[in-house]
Amino acid sequence: MGELNKDGIIVLVFGEKHEIETIIEPYFPNQRHSSILKIQINLSADFKNQLWNKIIRQKIDNSSRNLAIFGTG
Repeated sequence: MGELNKDGIIVLVFGEKHEIETIIEPYFPNQRHSSILKIQINLSADFKNQLWNKIIRQKIDNSSRNLAIFGTG
């Protein structure tokens, strides 16, 4: 965990239902992390919506591919 902390890596812990239960992040985040966070916060609402649409479309595409590979049952 110490090495992850030094590199500024955030760790997500998922539960049985594949939902995030815990987020572990460095107590003193590095400069890169805070810079990226500021950029993300300042993105326009329109751009955030475009990204969200791309994410959802990709999730649907991935689900479709998984169903084609593994079937429905």
